Amino acid sequence: VVTGWILVVAGWILIVTGWILVVTGWILVVTGWMLVVTGWILVVTGWILMVAGWMLMVTGWMLMVTGWRLMVAGWMLMMAGWMVVVNGWILEVTGWILVVTRWMLVVAAWMLVVTGWI
Repeated sequence: VVTGWILVVAGWILIVTGWILVVTGWILVVTGWMLVVTGWILVVTGWILMVAGWMLMVTGWMLMVTGWRLMVAGWMLMMAGWMVVVNGWILEVTGWILVVTRWMLVVAAWMLVVTGWI
């Protein structure tokens, strides 16, 4: 009888231990699934961040190209400005030549007048 009771108690201990192992197994299974879901979330988030990084990089390249274009346009405008400045100087010199020529004509005219009086 004592042996029977020992076997019964041992059986119940094994049954409880089995249930503990089953519950522990299910906890591990659920934890594993949670880790898998978390991993997939991290993978998707990583891909999204990678695509966003590529988009930012492409945008940066586009902005750099736009900056170079603006710089070239600025140089072109500067060269055009220098051409206008040089043209202005040429016109200024031409104007002074015309002014001097006009005064020379005035002097020549007065010389003719004076010669005529003489």
